[in-house]
Amino acid sequence: MKLRHQDNYEWYINSCNRCKTCVHGPEGDESVCPSVDLYEMFTYSGGGKAHLALAAIEERIKKWEDIADPVYSCTFCGACYSLCPVTIDLYDLILDLREIVFNKGYTPASLKKLSENLKKKDNPYGKKKKFIPPEGVKIYPGEKGSTLFFTGCQARTNRDAYESAKAVLKILLKAGVDVIILKDEPCCGSPVLETGDYKTFKTQAHKVIKTIKETGAEEVVIHCPHGYSTFLFSYDLPEDFPEIYLFADYVKMLIEDNKIKFKKFRDKFTFHDPCRISHYTDESDIFRELFSYTGKDKLKELPRHGKESYCCGNPFITPYSDKKLYEFTTSERKNEIINSGNEILVTACPGCNQALKDDSYTTIDLPLFLLNLIK
Repeated sequence: MKLRHQDNYEWYINSCNRCKTCVHGPEGDESVCPSVDLYEMFTYSGGGKAHLALAAIEERIKKWEDIADPVYSCTFCGACYSLCPVTIDLYDLILDLREIVFNKGYTPASLKKLSENLKKKDNPYGKKKKFIPPEGVKIYPGEKGSTLFFTGCQARTNRDAYESAKAVLKILLKAGVDVIILKDEPCCGSPVLETGDYKTFKTQAHKVIKTIKETGAEEVVIHCPHGYSTFLFSYDLPEDFPEIYLFADYVKMLIEDNKIKFKKFRDKFTFHDPCRISHYTDESDIFRELFSYTGKDKLKELPRHGKESYCCGNPFITPYSDKKLYEFTTSERKNEIINSGNEILVTACPGCNQALKDDSYTTIDLPLFLLNLIK
C-alpha cells in the first residue's frame, strides 16, 4: 500500500543512517523525543518511524496491528522533523502511517471517537460549542469585517482558552482592527488529521476554507499554533484565500504601526515555546521580539527553549493516543519549569496552557499577558 506523500520522502528515508539526531539532538547530548525518553527504543523515534515507513513501502509489514503502538506513541512535537539532517518529512510520514493503520481498523477506539464527535458535534471532543465575544466584535453571517479571528474549538469548549481568545479580540479592538468572528465556526480538523482519518479531515478542511472565503475577510488571525500550522501545511488553500497571520506576528505589526503600546512587566517570568512554532515553522524569535517591548530583561529562559524546546505533551491528541506518554511528557516539562525557579510561566498556545498548569507556578497565556500590559 502506497503512503500518501511517499514520493516526497522515499529517497530521504533511504538516506537515514540512524544517526539518532532525532533522539539525542545535533550535539548528541540532548533529550529531544518524548516517546524515546519514555519507551527507550529507537523504533519510537522519528528515525524509527521512518524505517517503519520504508518497510511499508517495500511491503515488508505483515501485521499492521503490530506497528500501531509505535505509530501512535508520538506527541507530534516535531522535534525530529526540525532536526533531521537529511530533511525527512517526518510529519507527513507519521500521518501517512497513521492513515493506513486507521483504514485497516487498528486505530485505538479513543481516537476513532474523535472523528465520530467531529461528524456529530463539529468538534473532536463532543462538547457543546459556545463563544460570546467582547462588545464591538462583528459576527458573521450578518456582519462583515476585514480581519477574521479564527478562535479554534478550544476557545469554544474550554474556559481558559475562551478567556485567552477574548483577550485576543480585546487587543485587536484596542488597536482599531475591523475584526469579525464566525458565529458557527467549524473545527480546523487538526486533531482528527492526527488520528489518521484523512478522509474526514479533508471534508472538514474544505468546509473551513469555503466558510472563511464567504466572509470576504482580507486576512485571518490565528492564536492556536495547531490551527495555524494546519492551515499552512495541511490545507490546499486557493490562491485567493485571505492572508494568514499568527497572533504574535500580527501584534508585532500593530506595534510597528504605532497602533498599540505596552507597559513594562515588573516581575521575572519564563516562557514555554509551542512546538508548532519552534519546531514546525522555526519562528520562536517572534515571541522574544514581543517580550522586548514588555521588558526583555524580565524573561528567564528555560534550559530547553526556542528550537530546542521540549513538548508540553499535546493535550489535543496525545491523551487519546497514548495517555501514559502524555502524562510522562507533561511531568517532564513541568519539572523543568519548577526546577528553573520561575513563579510565572507564559504560554503561547491554548493546549500548552492547559497541559502545563501546576500549583507550583502561575500560568498565563500570551494574549492575557499582553492585554494586561496595554497602555
